Amino acid sequence: MYGHMNDWVRYAEKEVICAKAMLVQAIHIEETIKVIRNSRTFDDAIKGLMDVLGLDEIGARYVAERRLSQLTGIRPDMQKENIDYTEKRLAAVKELAKYDKMNT
Repeated sequence: MYGHMNDWVRYAEKEVICAKAMLVQAIHIEETIKVIRNSRTFDDAIKGLMDVLGLDEIGARYVAERRLSQLTGIRPDMQKENIDYTEKRLAAVKELAKYDKMNT
C-alpha cells in the first residue's frame, strides 16, 4: 500500500505545479501566445515556455498541451483559488502518506 500513497503524493504535487503554471501563463498571456504561435514543434513550445515564463518542464508541457482558448480564459484570481485548493489537497495526501507509512 505504501507505494500507492507515493503515487498519490506525486500526482498531487503535479497538480500544484500545473495550477501554478496556469497562473504564470495567465499573468503573461501575451508572451505565452507568442511563444506557442512562434514554435515550430511541440518541444520548441515547451522549451520556449520554460525560458520565457520560467516554468519547469512539467508546467511548460501542461501549458503547451492546452488550447489557446483554454489559456486565454484563465482568470488569475480564480487560478489563485485553484492553487490554494490543490496545495491543501497535497498537504492532506502527504499527511495520509505519513500515516500510511507509520502503519506498514
